[in-house]
Amino acid sequence: MPLKKTLFIVLISLLTSSIYAQKKIIFGVNTGINYTSTLDAELYNSEFSYLIGSSFEYPINNRFSLKLELNYERKKTSLDYNFALVNDPENFSSPSKSIFTNNQLTLPLLIKYKLNDINPFFINAGTFFSYTISSFFNDTKTNFNAFNFGFSLGIGKEIVLNKKNNLIVEIRNNLQLTEKTVINSSRLNTLSLTIGWNFTL
Repeated sequence: MPLKKTLFIVLISLLTSSIYAQKKIIFGVNTGINYTSTLDAELYNSEFSYLIGSSFEYPINNRFSLKLELNYERKKTSLDYNFALVNDPENFSSPSKSIFTNNQLTLPLLIKYKLNDINPFFINAGTFFSYTISSFFNDTKTNFNAFNFGFSLGIGKEIVLNKKNNLIVEIRNNLQLTEKTVINSSRLNTLSLTIGWNFTL
């Protein structure tokens, strides 16, 4: 197993173990849509896709907390082009689209700050690490796997249901800093809208 992949798995295991050892931990599940664009390849179009994941939050005080997430994200971009039909006497150009897909495991490490106390708005800020577990060019699987990292910034709102259950709505932007995707030498920027359920045991 590659060293980077081993370190990634060990990091997840250590963080998850330390979180489970805490008494005040808040667990969560989330899902939503994302909108991915390429920052270094202007010809590529942005596309919608989805994400699903889990979260673990450890409150430091009434306003600050540490948050760890593990998400599965499908990130898509596309490329429009025209090609000449071979049997067309007028050499007619027919539009076509190619879809580039990255399926990733993403690990955001965040600091959360609540702006108020009752049904609070909040800000999440920190970094994320991701590993591309599979990638596709249209329906053809490519032999591409890579680690990436970047910055995360989000704003959202908690809706308190009762003492142990909250609904969460968040808009977040993940800015990838490394150039390792199925599109060579390109960084991805992903804007997501998620809804989640937080609960304590």
